[in-house]
Amino acid sequence: MAIEERITRIPSANPINKPEENGKTNAPPLAESGRTQSSLASVSRLSASDVLTNVFDEDGQSSRRSSEIDRRLSGRSTFDDHVNIKNLTINKLRYETGLFGREKEIDVLRSRLVDVASETRKGSNKELVFIKGYSGVGKSTLACTLEQLVSEMENGVYGKGKFGLNTRDEPFAGIASSFRDIFRRIKIGYSDRQDRLTSEICQAALTDSGAEVEVLMQLIPELGEMLPQATWQGSHSNLSDNSGAREQQWKYAFRVLARVLGSLFSPTVFFFDDLQWADLASLKLIDSFLSDSQSLNALVIVGCFRSNEVSQSHSLSTFISDLEQRQEKEGFGLTSIELGGLEIVEVNRVIMAMLAIDEEARTMGLAEICFKRTLGNPFFVMQFMTLLVEWDLVSFSLGLLEWQWDVEEIEKETMSADNVVDLLQCRMRNLPKDDQLLLEYAACLGSSFQISVLELVWSKHSVWKHHAASTEIGMEDQKILTSLKALEQGYFLEKTGVDSYRWVHDKVQEAALSLRDEGIEDFQFEVGSVLYQSMKEEELEKLLFDVVDLINKGRKQNRPEFSALNLRAAERAFSISAFQRASAYASNGIKQLPSNKWTEHRHLTLQLFTIGADIELALGRVEEMEGYTEEVLSRSNYSTLEKLPLYMTKFRKLCGVDRKYNETIVSCVAILKKLGFSMVWNSYTLPYKAKFAFIRTVRRAMKVPKGFYESPIKMTDPRHQAIMNVLARIKIAAFQSSDKFLVVLSTTRMIEMTMVLGVHPSSGDAYSSLAVLTVATSGNLEAASHFAETSLIIQNAVSSRYTETKTLFTLNFGVFPWIHPIPTCLKQLYRGYMLGMQSGNTEIAMWNLLMQSIVFPYVMGKALSFIEDIAPHSIAQMEELKQSEQALYARMWYQAVLNLVGKSRETVVLNGSEFEVETLKTLEYPNPNLSFAMISCELLVFFGDFESAAEAALSRGNMFAETFPGLITSMMESFHRGLALYVMARKTKKRKYKKAANKVRKMIRTWIQRGNPNVKHHYMLLSAEHAALTKDFEQATSLYQKAIVLAGRSGHLHHTALFNERYADFLMEELGDEEEALYRIEEATRYYKEWGAMRKVGLLLEKTIAC
Repeated sequence: MAIEERITRIPSANPINKPEENGKTNAPPLAESGRTQSSLASVSRLSASDVLTNVFDEDGQSSRRSSEIDRRLSGRSTFDDHVNIKNLTINKLRYETGLFGREKEIDVLRSRLVDVASETRKGSNKELVFIKGYSGVGKSTLACTLEQLVSEMENGVYGKGKFGLNTRDEPFAGIASSFRDIFRRIKIGYSDRQDRLTSEICQAALTDSGAEVEVLMQLIPELGEMLPQATWQGSHSNLSDNSGAREQQWKYAFRVLARVLGSLFSPTVFFFDDLQWADLASLKLIDSFLSDSQSLNALVIVGCFRSNEVSQSHSLSTFISDLEQRQEKEGFGLTSIELGGLEIVEVNRVIMAMLAIDEEARTMGLAEICFKRTLGNPFFVMQFMTLLVEWDLVSFSLGLLEWQWDVEEIEKETMSADNVVDLLQCRMRNLPKDDQLLLEYAACLGSSFQISVLELVWSKHSVWKHHAASTEIGMEDQKILTSLKALEQGYFLEKTGVDSYRWVHDKVQEAALSLRDEGIEDFQFEVGSVLYQSMKEEELEKLLFDVVDLINKGRKQNRPEFSALNLRAAERAFSISAFQRASAYASNGIKQLPSNKWTEHRHLTLQLFTIGADIELALGRVEEMEGYTEEVLSRSNYSTLEKLPLYMTKFRKLCGVDRKYNETIVSCVAILKKLGFSMVWNSYTLPYKAKFAFIRTVRRAMKVPKGFYESPIKMTDPRHQAIMNVLARIKIAAFQSSDKFLVVLSTTRMIEMTMVLGVHPSSGDAYSSLAVLTVATSGNLEAASHFAETSLIIQNAVSSRYTETKTLFTLNFGVFPWIHPIPTCLKQLYRGYMLGMQSGNTEIAMWNLLMQSIVFPYVMGKALSFIEDIAPHSIAQMEELKQSEQALYARMWYQAVLNLVGKSRETVVLNGSEFEVETLKTLEYPNPNLSFAMISCELLVFFGDFESAAEAALSRGNMFAETFPGLITSMMESFHRGLALYVMARKTKKRKYKKAANKVRKMIRTWIQRGNPNVKHHYMLLSAEHAALTKDFEQATSLYQKAIVLAGRSGHLHHTALFNERYADFLMEELGDEEEALYRIEEATRYYKEWGAMRKVGLLLEKTIAC
């Protein structure tokens, strides 16, 4: 083989990854590469001048210098002065060694990816892989092998994100970085699909004015670069003011974006590094990716974490334990890979690869020392070898063309290096002073940094404090770039873009931060101050958290400008649900205030205490919240209006945490009095005041044309806005305490203010409440329709998704079913669900989901298979969002469905796998008990136990309709109650049944007369039963037939079946027409079967056979 060929086959000596042509860099692997190792045995027989002729410059000048080179080979230091020594590759360590000793783990990753991508595995096509081990064992490198595997697939996409110690209180930071990585890759490598992706995002993720992208733009700016500017302008305006809602808003937005990516790429692979620093919200989001029943796309999530930093009480441990318990039930895959240190044999292989040596025995002694110092940790091994070369304990002989070392000398010289940080600091302290200072600056800037920011710090701070470190005053830009390149080649940093670097490992950053023996806090404060004073506003906004964190490291300054900066950081952290971080900023901002803060800086102080209270309530730290509120509320130099935000925080705590509804109401009324708004009543006068106010408000509101609010006057006076906010809180507390008269009074006051003073964000909800009250009290559907449409017009004007989801739920559950056909409400309920998820109002979103996916389909008589399929997913989402009350109702309905379809041992007893009646005994509020009674009545009626249903109807009376006035379930409950009473009246001839039944029938007739289009078939069947009871058989026959036709035309499978069954009973018992009765039983059976009530079908067949 020619000398030239041998030399060119020697692996590159570049100690760090070379940038690819597209500007990317490959992650520096820690173990096995697939390269062919060169045999240096033959090379060693060549003369040094022959070799150097081929490895120096190719300009033809090198060969003419060979005699000079031969002369310099006698002394290494003399030879190293040669200008072209940097171009040598043979005398440098090979860092691109690949993975050693991880073959089994790579096979596991590959198999999981292939299974998910090929859909060969039964069940879910989602997989979560945890890779755990100590720092430096190669977790990230192992995970990164998936990148190559995904790139070989036709349609896969891969994104890497990293959680950081400094960003552990910033929700979704690591997840956002993985999405950013994906969009960068799409821009570079998937340009052919970029237009389609843009279109898909605009269509799917921009549902309803682009809510998702508007939210995500704040964390994923690359998304905005891909989309037309018009789709994401005004992004911040859509974030909810409610802290809990805001977190759900982020979560939903990420979830939608993951669905969009999954629809275009298969598989989608997310790699999240350093999960031990992940915030709880991020872990919940990862969970939601796995449990997302609306996404059927192939998904692989790989998470790495340091096992020695995750205790049993760590949130990640709890997260993993929960996943393990749910894995089988929910069908996703869960794999755990644990990495330890390399065995001495693998350490030896790493060293052989780094030194390009083929003989195992030759390096074994060196490997034994290395193994002892590093315990086989791959990253530490590479750092240890680098240190040995830099200390000339391992050196390359150009005369012999081989690496040389003395094992005994290495053993002696490295005894003091106890850990990797010591090793790294030893290396760093041998660097030039300027390079050391540059590392310290870079360490202050986080896990990654921009060169321009580093240059700014150097130009300002180094000249000011450390100009003596350099031979010149400061370091020129070119010299900074040269130093960065040297640090990159020294395996301290790696380049991530044209203007950006990151640390090759967080241990390197840790070592750089520890270079300064003392005064590190002051140093960080100085760097933060330089950045704050020197950066432009838009630059400061990007690095706001980093700058404020550095400033807060220093001693207390009592400088209001730093307090204001902390306030700014707290507000931003709060807006992205980074509550822990926001809390620290608020606290630091207060600490930075001077002693005269309450007089000289009263507004800034008030802002800090106000946001501090909101943050602590969001965190559930009630004592801290009360500390902030009482500190301000006890001071006389603030007006009630200035204190109102803190009062509202206190009211939220009383109502939402303590559930002290009456105390909330009393406190709110006291504040209204201070604001000059009178609202006085007692237990005797309240009903009269409420009735008078209702009549007066309905009359006035009906005179206001709908178009008045299309371009409304906005309520701008702070005092009026404050009064509306307090009234809205009273309305909520009154509803939760079942004080219906106070609900009426507070609602009417809000309507009156809206008509006179202008529209407030709560005005739409107030009008929807007035519509429901109108239906429930006067039954004036014309007025109710007017108020309902007005509320929607107002919601459109104020553009508040958070309140609109509540308005849509109220109208479609309690108003529109009395005015429009029920199916028309489904679309609006779904819209309410979507808006609730987008805005973070998950409580009301889940009420919308319950109605849209379970209750309304049941009431409409849709196939039970639809409910059976969708109910588990709906319940899972409710429970995931901690909406236990909605989940309880959903389980009741789902259990009833299971009873009907025959997947429960019970028929009329509402108890089984999805709902246990014992659950009701643990509840502190009565409403679920009423719903339980109502759903139980459904089973009694459909399974023919009319006697039990009638007795329950007599004891319960009209309680359900009075408790839930105007609701769609009240219509169905009233009808089935009336039917059971009529059946027992015909059977027993008892007056008590007949009287109660007639009362229900007349009530339903009144509903029809007022314009309700959804109960005509109810009234028709009850009239048929009434005719049968009064022996008007001809009329009864006609009415039964009409009722069946009406139910069939409406698509109500359950009632068509039930009406045929009741007609058959009439034909058999009253007319003795067995043939027609048998036909009607067959029809009932057919419709029950189509409905899906197979348990009922079986019972009817048994009855038919018996006959």
